[in-house]
Amino acid sequence: MNVKNLLIASVALLGFVSCGKSDNTGIVLPSDNIIRVSAGIGSSATRAGATAENLIEFGMEANAKDDVNYSYSDVKASKSSGIWTTSETMLWGNANNPVEFMAQAPYIKDFDFSFGNFTVQTDQSTTENIIKSDLIMARGSVYPNMVVDADSKKNGMIWYDNVSRKVNVNFRHELSNLKVKLNLGSEFNAIPYSASVNPVQSVTIIGTGTKIFMEDERADLPADIATHHLSYAAPTSAIGSGTAVYEAIVVGQTVAAKKLSVVISIGGHVYEWRNTADVTFVKNNIHTLTLNVGDGIVLAGDMIIGDWGQGGTGSVVTD
Repeated sequence: MNVKNLLIASVALLGFVSCGKSDNTGIVLPSDNIIRVSAGIGSSATRAGATAENLIEFGMEANAKDDVNYSYSDVKASKSSGIWTTSETMLWGNANNPVEFMAQAPYIKDFDFSFGNFTVQTDQSTTENIIKSDLIMARGSVYPNMVVDADSKKNGMIWYDNVSRKVNVNFRHELSNLKVKLNLGSEFNAIPYSASVNPVQSVTIIGTGTKIFMEDERADLPADIATHHLSYAAPTSAIGSGTAVYEAIVVGQTVAAKKLSVVISIGGHVYEWRNTADVTFVKNNIHTLTLNVGDGIVLAGDMIIGDWGQGGTGSVVTD
C-alpha cells in the first residue's frame, strides 16, 4: 500500500471510531473488568418504608445482550460501611455490549422480574414490617461506553458512571404510600385521656389488595392492614386539636366506592371512615387522607396525592 492510500485508510478508520456513541474518549472499563454497584432511592420523603439510610441489600440480575457468559441471575448486593459488594463477581464483556440490569428490594431470592409477585405485610405497625412491604425496583440497559443523559438518571433507572466506574441503581417505589392524618377533637384532651399522650390505639386499612403481580401490575389478596404510627403532635391548649399520623404501604389499585375504609380505635371506641367514590392508589405516590375525629363521628377532607419525594400536588375529594 502506498503512502497516499495508507493516509486515506487511516483517516477512514478515525472517522469510523468517532461515530461510536460515546461521551468520552478515555478508558471507561474498570482495570479488572469487575462490575461494581452503588445504590440509592430517588424519592424518600417518608420516615417509614425503604430509605437510602436503611437500604442495605437488594437483588439483581444482569442479562448481556450478545454473550450469555456475561449474564448473571439472583445476585445479592450488600452494603457494609458504605461500600456495596455482590454475592457473585460479575464481569463486563467489553465497553460497548449492552447489559440489561434489573434490581429489587427487599431482597427476595430468585425473584422473577417478569412473572413474579410481591405481597405487603398485613401488620405494618413495626418499622421492620413496613420496610419489608416497600417494594422498590430499577432497571436499565447499561454499558460503560454509553452516553448518560438526564433521562438515564431518573428514578427507577440504572446507569453507568464512568468517573466512579460503577453501575448506579436509582430505585423507585413500586407501590403506594397511604398516610392517614387524624385531627383529634378537644374531647380527647380531658380525662380519661391526656392531651400530652396520643389517645389513638390503632388505625387499620380495610379493603385493599395486598399482592401485586409483576406481569400486569394486578392487585389481589384483599386483607386488613395494621398501619405504622409516624407522629403525634399534642394540642397547644385545652380546646386545641392534637394530630396523629399513621402510614401504610399499599399495592397500586383502584378501590371501588364504599369498599375502602379506615378504622380508628380510641379508648375502646371504634371510628370508621369509608370512601364514597372510587379511590386510585398510584405507584411511587404518597396519598394523604385527612380525617377529623371527634364526638363520635369522622369527617374527611381531601385526599392529597403527590410524588413520593414531593409531598402532594393534587387531590381526590373524599366525603
